[in-house]
Amino acid sequence: MSERSSTEGPDGDYEAAAEYYDLASIERAEVLDAVIGRWAADLPTGPVVDVGAGSGRLTTTLARSVPSVPVYAIEPDPALRALLTARLVADVDLLARVDVIPDGIPGAWGMVPDRLAGAIVLGVLPHLPPDGRTDLLARLAERLEPRGTALVEVMPPWSADPIPQQEFVSAAAGSQRVVGEMRADPEGDDILRWKMTYRRLDSAGAPLHETTSSFRCWVVHPDRFETEADAAGFVVSWITDQVAQLAPR
Repeated sequence: MSERSSTEGPDGDYEAAAEYYDLASIERAEVLDAVIGRWAADLPTGPVVDVGAGSGRLTTTLARSVPSVPVYAIEPDPALRALLTARLVADVDLLARVDVIPDGIPGAWGMVPDRLAGAIVLGVLPHLPPDGRTDLLARLAERLEPRGTALVEVMPPWSADPIPQQEFVSAAAGSQRVVGEMRADPEGDDILRWKMTYRRLDSAGAPLHETTSSFRCWVVHPDRFETEADAAGFVVSWITDQVAQLAPR
C-alpha cells in the first residue's frame, strides 16, 4: 500500500521541490542546450559565468561548450547548490573548472573575475525587481570583453495577469509519474505570486508524495527588456522569442 507524505517549503525556498526541479523543465533545457552550444562557439577565450545556475543542468552544457576555461556558477539556494555540486562531482573535468559561488547577486560579483568572455542568465529575470535588472545589466556591461556576449532569457508570462490552476508537467520517472500544477495571482504592478504543486504518483496513479512552494516573481515584456538593455549599452539580438543575446555596443 502506498503511503502519502506532504511537504511545503518557505516562500521562495527550493528545498521542498528540489527533487522535481529538473523533471519540470526537460523540454526547456533541451532547447537551451542547443542555443548555448551555438552561442558559445563564437565566444572569445576566457572565463564565463552562469548567473543563477540552479541545479547545474545548463551549467554543465555551458562548461562543455567552452572547454579548458574557468566557469563560475552563481547559485544562492542551498538545495539547488547540492544538485549542482553532485553534477560536478560526477565529472572530473567540470569539478576542476567550475567554481560554485554560494551567494546571490549582487554580492556574488565579488567572487567573479573582472573580465568575462561570456555570461548566461537563464531563468533568472523573474526573480529580479526592476532595479535588480538594471544592476545586472550594468554589471554585465562592466565585465564583458569587447567581443564577449551574454545570453538572457526573458521568460513569459509577460504581463501580470492571473493564471488559473493548470497542469504544466507530467513526466515518467521509472514506474512512477511526477505531475506538476501551477497558478499565479497578481500581487501589485508587474508582480505575480506563483504557487507550484508537485505530486509523485505510483504506477497505479496513487499519490506517494506532494509538495507545494510559493514564489513572488516580476514580469518583464521583451520590449521593455530590450529598452533596458539598450540603455545599459548593449546591442540586442533575439535568438528565440525568449532568449536575447547582448553584445557591448
